[in-house]
Amino acid sequence: MGNVPPLEVGVRGTAEETASWAWECLASCSRAPGGLAGMILSFWGGVSSGTKVENIEALLTVAREWRPATANEGLVPTQPG
Repeated sequence: MGNVPPLEVGVRGTAEETASWAWECLASCSRAPGGLAGMILSFWGGVSSGTKVENIEALLTVAREWRPATANEGLVPTQPG
């Protein structure tokens, strides 16, 4: 589960930082043995009090936009733009 930091990024960070962490989390997990099987993209362990709505929306946007792409090393996320 995770792994976007809930306080550093969710509460104190920007939507752009949240999205960047989410993309990296998906990229890291997609390269791991077993890939994204069982992956739950979230803030570590849950949403902290004070988490910005725009950061939750950024996390959800990445989850919706992420699509696996075939590459030599396996599945990697395809970030739009």
